[in-house]
Amino acid sequence: MKPCIILLGPPGSGKGSQTEKLKSFLGFQTVSTGDLVRSQIKGQTSIGLEIEPFLKEGRLVPDELIVQLFKEWIKDNQDAKGFILDGFPRTLEQAYIFNKDIVGKFNLKVQVIYLEVSVDLLISRMLTRLICNKCKAVYNTTSKPPKHLNQCDECGEALERRQDDNPETIVTRNKEYMSLTAPLVEFFLENLVTINGDQDSEKVFSDIMKGLNNGNLN
Repeated sequence: MKPCIILLGPPGSGKGSQTEKLKSFLGFQTVSTGDLVRSQIKGQTSIGLEIEPFLKEGRLVPDELIVQLFKEWIKDNQDAKGFILDGFPRTLEQAYIFNKDIVGKFNLKVQVIYLEVSVDLLISRMLTRLICNKCKAVYNTTSKPPKHLNQCDECGEALERRQDDNPETIVTRNKEYMSLTAPLVEFFLENLVTINGDQDSEKVFSDIMKGLNNGNLN
């Protein structure tokens, strides 16, 4: 069976940072819903053409199309040692389809990491977050500042704040997460490890690795 790690947690919980750490340490292939959607639209693929109107009109992309994206991605990456999924599945419907149409077909051993973080810390993190749009490195002006002001340590590009990292949008995104994604914690309970995401990034990573090893990742 091929290992497949799913990272769950509210916006600002550190899923992106931990995904990069896991990718570097384990050598697994990783992808996010946003990256897949953008690449399909940019490439004007058949699925991308189906998805594009939903985004332009501000509507949610149907779960079936999102699952199809991941199915095609996994199919194209069968040589990978394992997979790390950031932001997928995002809804119960996606999770049902994932279990039914992908897990068995691609012989995946699923382990779920849930990053549990206090609401106050989530808001604080997002309001002080900086992101490199080129290499996707994530910084924080208080807990992980770049060596040079507003410049990425990895590639030297300028750092930016996400447009949706503002108090109003943060509250909206958290409500959406609680409604659509939080129920996945119970759905995946049998294969789930809860990690205290309030800790510093290195301690969180250490706890994740312990949890994965206890679940016999390999």
